[in-house]
Amino acid sequence: ANLRKKEKMLLAILLKNINKTVTKEEIINYVWKDETKKEYPLRQLVSELKNKLPKEYITSVVGIGYRFDAK
Repeated sequence: ANLRKKEKMLLAILLKNINKTVTKEEIINYVWKDETKKEYPLRQLVSELKNKLPKEYITSVVGIGYRFDAK
């Protein structure tokens, strides 16, 4: 799949923490770093990435963040 820069960064932080939940704050700080415009919906980025990967890999942890589950 052709991933955009932010999708790659999202995937990278999830893979660094495989089978662990990564908080929304950690993801936003990693993906958007110093950008002032952090209003970009994280949920939208996650769903775009989910659409390019097998669905079962990325799990939403309600109220906390996301995790990449190695099957």
